[in-house]
Amino acid sequence: MNNEGIITPYHHRRWYLYGTPPKPARWNPETVIAILRNRTYLGETVQGIYDGVRFGGTPTKRKPKEEWYITPGTHEPLIDLETMYCSLKPSLN
Repeated sequence: MNNEGIITPYHHRRWYLYGTPPKPARWNPETVIAILRNRTYLGETVQGIYDGVRFGGTPTKRKPKEEWYITPGTHEPLIDLETMYCSLKPSLN
């Protein structure tokens, strides 16, 4: 993505929100892994990840995945399940 000139999510957001022209930036491997592990990119909507509402800087507690509300097929997926599993494989070993 670096060689192809694809802008990072940070620069894309600044461009979209503020009209700031994107600058060349390096993709961080952790960013790519986080994107591949995000269920939203499978076309799912995930809610109820955290317990309570964050108010005034009060930390919230992350719920176990079994308690999340996952709705599949809410939008067009950007990656397939096999690609997600491949990105998770190193952390499963």
